[in-house]
Amino acid sequence: CILWHMVTTLDPAIRPLIAAAASAMAVCAAWITYRKVKIRLSQIYDIPSPPEPSLIFGNFLQVLRIKTVGSLHLKWALEYGPIFRFSMFILGERVMITDPDAIKRVLVSNVANYPKPESLRKSLRILLGNGLLTSEGESHKRQRRILSHAFHFDTLTNIAEIFVAQTLKLTEVWLEQLKLSPDAPIEVDMKRAMSSLTVDVIGLAGFGFDFKACSGERTELLEAYERTINSRNISLGNLLLSFWPLSVLPFPKLVGDRR
Repeated sequence: CILWHMVTTLDPAIRPLIAAAASAMAVCAAWITYRKVKIRLSQIYDIPSPPEPSLIFGNFLQVLRIKTVGSLHLKWALEYGPIFRFSMFILGERVMITDPDAIKRVLVSNVANYPKPESLRKSLRILLGNGLLTSEGESHKRQRRILSHAFHFDTLTNIAEIFVAQTLKLTEVWLEQLKLSPDAPIEVDMKRAMSSLTVDVIGLAGFGFDFKACSGERTELLEAYERTINSRNISLGNLLLSFWPLSVLPFPKLVGDRR
């Protein structure tokens, strides 16, 4: 009653703003309650998880602030075990798996039961199109059959030397880093290293072009590739823009990504 009296005595011009703010708060509270109840009733509730610093964002802001790829998830794996969960705001709950046998079950032996989320596939389609990495089910099987001859043993044998040579080149880079600090361990960003190795192998095997990513040299094509990949980095703004109806509006960011 006191709150209603305060609202009715306000300037009529700002009452709609107050009502809108109150409605937004009510929706937010309802969403938080729904999420908490849904998680508690879910089968993943018993999976160990780190504490959520924010009631609304969960662990989302922690993940956004990561400076070294995988550092936070490695810390959580050491604390909570090879399978743990964490909250990613409107992306929902995420389950992280670091156990090799469990990873094999998800990615190889029982892959049909673990399709990519539609939101992830939609985001990847902007960059990769409707290809093998963004399709599921029968569409994925059909594309695999089409590409299978390119991955036949005889075909792979012909390009195996490229794989070996580029891998040796990458290890030489690491050995040079070790020589600079022989008495101390070095930290290697494996995600970036494997990405560089993949770019070099694809460039040589598929196009006969050496990106020289493993050796650390910069080329125009490599920089263009990295700009394309980095344009999809996760941010709160990009995340919100990926949901309908914002995803179909002509925001400069979305227009640039589509191009």
